[in-house]
Amino acid sequence: MATDVPRWVEARGLLLSGRGRVVAGEELSSGWVVQSDDDHLSVVVAWPSEAELRAALPQLPTHWTVLAHADAAEPLLRVVGAWQMEPATVFAHPNGMLPPRETTPADPDVIAIDPTDDRLMQHVPRALRAQLERAATYSAVLAVSVHERPVSFAYAAFETEALFDVSVDTLPEFRGRGFGAIAVHALAALMRRQFKRPVWGSLDSNTTSLALARTLGFEPVDRLIAFSRG
Repeated sequence: MATDVPRWVEARGLLLSGRGRVVAGEELSSGWVVQSDDDHLSVVVAWPSEAELRAALPQLPTHWTVLAHADAAEPLLRVVGAWQMEPATVFAHPNGMLPPRETTPADPDVIAIDPTDDRLMQHVPRALRAQLERAATYSAVLAVSVHERPVSFAYAAFETEALFDVSVDTLPEFRGRGFGAIAVHALAALMRRQFKRPVWGSLDSNTTSLALARTLGFEPVDRLIAFSRG
């Protein structure tokens, strides 16, 4: 995992932020796993043996995801065979950084928010608000504001030395109006000041996310398999 490339943005970002740790069996020769209890996420690196996987993924709780590349799929299936398995696509922008967006006078405001602000966030569903509150501990959280209410949110889920992983979520009643794209452009503009390039990961079943990535000009660069439970 020496190279800072899109396929390792989660694993590298977890280690650099201190949210993840390396776990493995008694030997690291064949591979290892980066695991984050806070993110409920494990990333399989360098294809550990089945024995090492069994040591690295012991009795994981529900609502957990294991990310891996195709090389590790078969031994993973023997370890977590009852879990749901789904392919995912990793995108990057062919220009490296997302080009600036042309603004118009009709554009809504984009603001940096504090997700713990009850006055500002009382209309946001509890699960999304909890997600944003945790994200705010390691990333700026930007929001598109409509009538002084944040309706679309973007933040960097993972950051490496040169990359950041885009996370965007729009309230259901405000989807299909371009607010997600505006939020992503605002986040990309913020990260350009740090010379960081965007990475976009999405389950293949999330057609809305895939469509937005392609609308913004992102192109597929890698494939993952996500094993999830709960």
